[in-house]
Amino acid sequence: MQGTSTCRAMTPPLIYLSNGPEIRSLSLSRTTQIVRNERRVESIDIYGNLIYWADSYDRTIKRSWIPDHNGAVIGYGQDLDIKSNGKLTSIKIDYVTGNLYWTETDRSGSKPRGRVGVATNDGRYRRTLISGGNLEFPTSIALDPENGLMFWADAGSIPKIEASWLDGSKRWQIITTAVRYPTGLAIDYTNNHRLYFVDTKLSKIESVKQNGNDRVVILQGDTLRHPISLDVFESWVYWVTRDTGDLIKQDKFGRGVPVVLEKDLVNPTSVAGEYWDWDLRWD
Repeated sequence: MQGTSTCRAMTPPLIYLSNGPEIRSLSLSRTTQIVRNERRVESIDIYGNLIYWADSYDRTIKRSWIPDHNGAVIGYGQDLDIKSNGKLTSIKIDYVTGNLYWTETDRSGSKPRGRVGVATNDGRYRRTLISGGNLEFPTSIALDPENGLMFWADAGSIPKIEASWLDGSKRWQIITTAVRYPTGLAIDYTNNHRLYFVDTKLSKIESVKQNGNDRVVILQGDTLRHPISLDVFESWVYWVTRDTGDLIKQDKFGRGVPVVLEKDLVNPTSVAGEYWDWDLRWD
């Protein structure tokens, strides 16, 4: 696709987070329950008026219309019949084509086997794009449709972050050193498409160019409380913590102080910003 995108927020941003059996939205003024009574929501993403999630307990991917944010209606999960033999760990929607990408890991053998899959957003035409090559435990996936790229983090015995074209071709490694448990990938479209990621064990948030150059530590230390997922929206980076179950935001360049938006979440797993309130124009 030629040209560049111009993005501007049309309404106050919504942040979505998965919290064990439920999904919530968080606005500037309130928290609203979107989906409940699921088994184990592992990862979420937004596409238009739909929210998608991976249920690692039921080993399937579901979606629901996003209800009005007044607390009166709860979304109902439609099973897309994308069954996994292992654990579904992450999902992401290509906002240009609408295709659904996911990562999973199968631990039934002597060594974990990871895969990256793709389907249309209604679950049809499923196929595996990436497998083998020491891919063991993919924890997160990020897409950059403008550049035709996808990225995934592998927290297996050889921790790394890899990339390929969206069709799975031309696979290469982005990060291979000074990393222990990478997860929580996100693209900062407003800052030259830099790739953000967290390292849960090292309690770090870093960013890097898509070619692996100019790696920068954004935040690190005990104040991060071992992040497990993050997203970048405008001037902020948002993350959820493993140790305390908090949703936190801070300036995406590491300036200022962290702001706790939600506390004491039970089993938080994923956070996602609602980019679909943006005016996206291809010039």
